[in-house]
Amino acid sequence: MSIGWAREGILAPVQEQIQQAQREIGFTYLRMHGIFDDRMQIFQGISEQYSFNFNYFDLLYDFVLAQGLLPYLEFSYMPSALAVRSETYYSHRCSICPPSDWVVWNELVSETILHCVNRYGRASVRKWKFTTISHCYVSYGCMTEQEWLRLYRETYQTVKAVDKRLSFGGPGNDMDYLGRDDGALLRWFLSESAYYHCLPDFLSVQCFHVDSVSLQGADVFATVTDKQTLPIPCSPDPDYLEHCLDHTESYLQRLGLDKLPIVLEAWNSSLWQNDPCHDMRFKAAFIVKNLLENRHRLAGINYWVLSDIMEETTHQMEVFHGGYGMFTTNSIPKSAYHAFRLIARMKGGCIGRGDGWYATRDQDTVAVLLYHYGHYVDTYQALRTKGQYAFQDSGPRQFNLLLTGLKEGVYTFSMYRIDSTHGSAYDTWLQMGSPEPMNTEQVDYIQRLSIPSYTTCQEYVPRQYHYTTTLGSNEVELILCKPSAI
Repeated sequence: MSIGWAREGILAPVQEQIQQAQREIGFTYLRMHGIFDDRMQIFQGISEQYSFNFNYFDLLYDFVLAQGLLPYLEFSYMPSALAVRSETYYSHRCSICPPSDWVVWNELVSETILHCVNRYGRASVRKWKFTTISHCYVSYGCMTEQEWLRLYRETYQTVKAVDKRLSFGGPGNDMDYLGRDDGALLRWFLSESAYYHCLPDFLSVQCFHVDSVSLQGADVFATVTDKQTLPIPCSPDPDYLEHCLDHTESYLQRLGLDKLPIVLEAWNSSLWQNDPCHDMRFKAAFIVKNLLENRHRLAGINYWVLSDIMEETTHQMEVFHGGYGMFTTNSIPKSAYHAFRLIARMKGGCIGRGDGWYATRDQDTVAVLLYHYGHYVDTYQALRTKGQYAFQDSGPRQFNLLLTGLKEGVYTFSMYRIDSTHGSAYDTWLQMGSPEPMNTEQVDYIQRLSIPSYTTCQEYVPRQYHYTTTLGSNEVELILCKPSAI
């Protein structure tokens, strides 16, 4: 999972949300931006006279590791005292550029890793993943191709000089962008990496389901952080992630690198923080569909992000403002969060999948997750009135399941559902009358009611079981079947 910036990971509400997510879902890695931002105060002084202070770093990563999470450590961004340029980005003014002194940058990276090895042990650090500033900032106009390539190369070589067994990835750009012109950019990155003996241990990519042709030039920051408009078109392709992976895998195969693991380090349905879909139950079906249909092709999938407490843009007063997070700023779980909870209940290996369904088996327990996905309508960007549902609705869909190969006996069936009245905090808020700002009683009420519905029964099963259910547009249902303890 991801949080926004490293300094936010020290905040109590963010840490409480991480703890809840680990208790109820259980993630493997935690990624964030800004380890080297000025607010973390690691780099102190100026490029000629400096020191390193890891106090805030230790506060953060002591907590992260205590939750059973492994760091996905991104060396970003550039400390302002070490930045070659004065331009800054985002609401808290990050420097996104090369260093003015490469020797000092490499020392900063190596000392950070050595500090981690000394504090947490080499065996632990070897399980982590490392990257540097994403290549997407080249397309955003922050750096040139050659500046970024040197940053990647120097950082890779510094990491490997500390320990060759540390896992380093790149380039961290959007798959659609990397695939333009028959994969020219991806092929350039991999050929240059091979030439300089710094091929990544894993291919780190991103995917936001938007028209990536618009994602270039320095004005991208105004576009992404715009509170009033949605200027980047959503992709009309409901299988956008699948098709991006098709192209990426094809390019890797042509280069003889088809065994290179692909890590989707940042993934969401859109690229801005003022998109109502982030709050709606649509997001539950979006997550379930895309994750279940593509998880077998990826070495890791990282949803961007856990919390709306994220200072990428100026903080917004409305609780349901269309932020990226699975939690609102006041820690109300959205339908996206509950989607991951349902997926986490699916243990064991996949025993079958098809249009709108996915099944797993763990010993005698069978889990089936159903989803009825409705993509954006063509006029989605114009339909931004509060509560307006701007997604395709093909009507109710009936599912007829036949579970076979079961041992004869009594089974407990548990059904969990996300729909307009269960598991969608946004819908509950609308039904309350859209209170804003919310008081403590209203927040507690939404948190209590906005959980998936739950029904259960026990039935004798001869050797197979038939189950029928109907889902509306963008509704999700999980069925668990396990032998009853008698």
